[in-house]
Amino acid sequence: MNDPNMHARGSLQWIEHPQFGHMVAQNSPIRFDGVELMQLEPSHALGADNGQVFGSWLGKTDDELARLSAEGAI
Repeated sequence: MNDPNMHARGSLQWIEHPQFGHMVAQNSPIRFDGVELMQLEPSHALGADNGQVFGSWLGKTDDELARLSAEGAI
């Protein structure tokens, strides 16, 4: 996880994770000429996107989301 060559190539990157702090994350080793290296970000916490998925995408109202959450369904 501390290999300087892997970090120099961008195959390993240091990121700030909200739960785990400063940590190493693995990036794709594939590189294309002229394409900028993508900076990694931590994934969202479990359930962080429930409002968007169930509300915007599936059309559930705020009341329905609150009920589903209270019932432990989401």
